[in-house]
Amino acid sequence: MKNLSKIIGSMFIAGLGFMMLVNVQPWMRLARELAAQIQYIPFLSSLVQIPFIGGWIAWIASNLSQFLGVILWGTIQAIETLPMLLEEQAIKQPQSWMTSLERYKGGAYIFEAIVCFMAFPPYKGGIDAIVSDFPNWDANLIDWWAMIYFTITMFGFEFCLRVALRVWEGMKRFNSVAANPGRP
Repeated sequence: MKNLSKIIGSMFIAGLGFMMLVNVQPWMRLARELAAQIQYIPFLSSLVQIPFIGGWIAWIASNLSQFLGVILWGTIQAIETLPMLLEEQAIKQPQSWMTSLERYKGGAYIFEAIVCFMAFPPYKGGIDAIVSDFPNWDANLIDWWAMIYFTITMFGFEFCLRVALRVWEGMKRFNSVAANPGRP
């Protein structure tokens, strides 16, 4: 049974990792757009010349947009999932703090919806077509795959995290019962 629980746990971690990769894509796209606006990084040419750390600095500078995308994604996901994690773990917080967290969560979802809408416009032709066709949208021009990506990106990570936490709790209970068969 221990091997089965390890296999199930590994499968959920792999699924959560895959969902993280899917979920971070719009944020990477946003970060590439933001990084393209950076024309000059002060002292970069001097810093790259420093022995040993210069190579690391060059590597970080060349991957700046990826780091920025992951940081943006992580920040938004933390804001969105923190209230759920506190509830799941039964960690008591002051009501005013939880109310503020829920408000920030709503703002994070709005911001993520905008980013996902830009990355996966639900109408063929993108945002320009949505605006120009506004009074007479054509149902045949709805990009259903973009709608699916939008939905998965918006809610997939939190859903997978919630399922993983439930399975983890169930596995902990199962293992404690298996270790102590006489106790309920």
